[in-house]
Amino acid sequence: MTFRPFKGVLFVLSLLLIPSTSVAAASNPDSGRLNEAFVHSPGYESLVSARAEKFKTAPIRYTKPVNHPGSSTAAPGYTPVMNTQTANPRPQSFIGALELQTAKKRVVNDTWAKNYLKRLESESNSFLKLDQTIPRKPAGYASWYVCKDGTPLEYKNGQNYCPSDKQIYEGEKIEAGRLAYEHNERVRQIKIFATAFALNGNETYAEAAQHLLLQYADMYKDFAKQDKGGRWYYQSLDEAVSAVDLASSYDLLYSSRSFTAEEKEKVEKELLFPIAETLKQNPYSKSNWQAWHNAAIGMIGAAAGNKQLLDEAINGKRGFYFLMDEAVLEDGFWWEGSMAYHTYALAPLSILAQTASHWGYDLYSIEKFKKMFDIPLLYSYPNFVQPANNDGGKFGSTITSYTSSRGYNDYELAYSKYKDTGYAWFLHTKYEKLSRTGDFALFFGSDSIEEAAEVPTESLQLTSIGQAILRHPDSRDEQSYVLMDYGEHGGSHGHYDKLNIDLYGAGMLLAPDFGTPGYTHPLYRGWYKQSISHNTVTIDGKSQSETKGEMPIFSSSPNFKYMYAAADGAYEGVTYERSMWMEDEFMLDWFFVKDDAKTHQYDLALHGLGEFETELPLQPLGSPIGRGGGYEHLKNPKGSGSIESPWRSSWDQNGKGLRTFSIPFEKSSVFTADGPGPSTSPSQLTPTIIQRVTGNAAQFVTILQPYTKPNTPPVTGKRVGQYGIRADSPSGTYHFFQNHQEKTAGKLTAAKAASRKRADYRFDDNLSASIAANGELKVTLKEAETLENTTLVFNKGTITSVSVNGKAWKTVSQGRYIMAFQK
Repeated sequence: MTFRPFKGVLFVLSLLLIPSTSVAAASNPDSGRLNEAFVHSPGYESLVSARAEKFKTAPIRYTKPVNHPGSSTAAPGYTPVMNTQTANPRPQSFIGALELQTAKKRVVNDTWAKNYLKRLESESNSFLKLDQTIPRKPAGYASWYVCKDGTPLEYKNGQNYCPSDKQIYEGEKIEAGRLAYEHNERVRQIKIFATAFALNGNETYAEAAQHLLLQYADMYKDFAKQDKGGRWYYQSLDEAVSAVDLASSYDLLYSSRSFTAEEKEKVEKELLFPIAETLKQNPYSKSNWQAWHNAAIGMIGAAAGNKQLLDEAINGKRGFYFLMDEAVLEDGFWWEGSMAYHTYALAPLSILAQTASHWGYDLYSIEKFKKMFDIPLLYSYPNFVQPANNDGGKFGSTITSYTSSRGYNDYELAYSKYKDTGYAWFLHTKYEKLSRTGDFALFFGSDSIEEAAEVPTESLQLTSIGQAILRHPDSRDEQSYVLMDYGEHGGSHGHYDKLNIDLYGAGMLLAPDFGTPGYTHPLYRGWYKQSISHNTVTIDGKSQSETKGEMPIFSSSPNFKYMYAAADGAYEGVTYERSMWMEDEFMLDWFFVKDDAKTHQYDLALHGLGEFETELPLQPLGSPIGRGGGYEHLKNPKGSGSIESPWRSSWDQNGKGLRTFSIPFEKSSVFTADGPGPSTSPSQLTPTIIQRVTGNAAQFVTILQPYTKPNTPPVTGKRVGQYGIRADSPSGTYHFFQNHQEKTAGKLTAAKAASRKRADYRFDDNLSASIAANGELKVTLKEAETLENTTLVFNKGTITSVSVNGKAWKTVSQGRYIMAFQK
């Protein structure tokens, strides 16, 4: 027998799309138990009312459960609440009774639902042929199950085989890592048995699931607490994820004729309630761990008819409302700054919200919760691949290419709740490639999904998380996309990558963030978290400090798509700024770094995908480009010597790709090397180019041109004066100006104009301005008639309006800047 846990069904982390890892523990060691005295105290009533007001939803009051005393002991003596003592018919947790009735009709009447049930039955029948004895040892950490070089181990004929070094691995830690996959598979079997039984009433499936559940109930008390808070699993996170499925499955099995009252009591008292207590004893603050803890505790409470547990998961000290307040930012982004972790946290929040809906809670009406569903669609590349920045999970994951058993990016449930036409359009797009299937479609999906037009994807700035995206045009088919990360570090899941850019164009990923391998992989910290592995500037060969930057200017105006960000905390004493313009045929990237007191080595890296070429005469180097800080992983280095003139390079992917045209402001050196590539294949080397300037300051200016045909005319450029760039494209000439070091009110800091005249234009020579007493900035712009779609950006000061050559221009203020647009 052979299984490959990192590739097959036993690899729960591939189902989750991300590897699990620990985060910093909450500073308050209190377990967060919600006892009856607190529940009925005035303080609790005030907390619930305040949260209801904050989140615009009706307050839900706690109702004391019948015959259900709490317990604070490690192995609580809960009295199980039977179905007759609850207000709801079974099932009553994640899947409700009405949803089960709907699903039963669908598996009779709808072809796609029939096919899904057949799949469940087929898998169940296959499981029945397997040994149903569960290992009596707890699970370790799944990421331990790897070779020395980080390659996943494979379980073959009872041995742990490494495909990279052809060796057999042994040891307690290896075995514990393997058991994480085996326990995950047992939980999956329970869930599939229970779901199939609930739909077709086959008692054989119910008995098989009960047999597995009772084994876990029998052995859980023997599992000691492990270092990361779990007992059954090493991590309480993984224990919570599996507990969600166990509790939901228990609820679906409750009506089985073969499931006795004594057996139900055993499952509740010796498995579900002790798991809930284990999770409560390992609290986290604003963490994805706590989101899963809450989902598990709430699910256990609902499945067992214990509303106290359910209410704690929602209104408790670290419950659903706490996470909405502290961990979900105002723009709807999960605070850790990674779409993988956003999705990973949204799943348990959705599970808990749906479970709570069967008990009178309305969590869907919370505005930030709705935004959490919006963000992945607003954030994804035009081809629906999710950017993999920070600990970004599986590189290249497309949200239209799979159906998740836990609802990751599923949108069936979200559409049924919100009837958002954007969700409808996404589902139709997804089902052009896939058949409708899965638990979320079967139990929660709408009977029909309305036809909806494509929702335009526009440029946006996510101010709370500190990331911004320029897109052009709005239609996905021909869209170019650039993401800049300037804001929150992201806690333990952040990378040292401020002002990193992520490029998409020509219908493909061009220079993306490469994501994250498993957390025990030697390159995880050595390369993928380091600054040099990103498309940003590394100084003196050392990675950035953890910092949060700002974006003072963001414009999505059709004729002025521009963003300017600064992260001066990245390196002590260094001004650290980047700007990006987006035009029809290209993007202009302008990076400025300066230290008045010291000289530095400034390295701007760009990691592209495809076959690399450059016109520079590069020669192999006898020494590395750098030492430490990730540079040690750059292989086959080549160098150019001193460069003062513009130069070209390209990455080609079968006739499409990315061209660059670099315009030096100072003498520079250029290096190329092969570095670890996309995190799905760290050993696959990918070409990297590094521009290096040594001195007090450096300006790196690069034209980035996506192309769809090899014969696409190139975009070129030149420096014009001290602060200007001219770019020549097939459609015309563009003039750019930037000097953000100028802080005087009324002074020009950035500008852009187009022209049909192939000639230089210097804004600093042709523009003069003065501020009138009434706050009007009066601008004189020479040769303005030769320019089109001109936009000027000034330091605002007391300016209230702008006129150019006697004509009023439209203005938009952003903080300390004012933008003036030609009418």
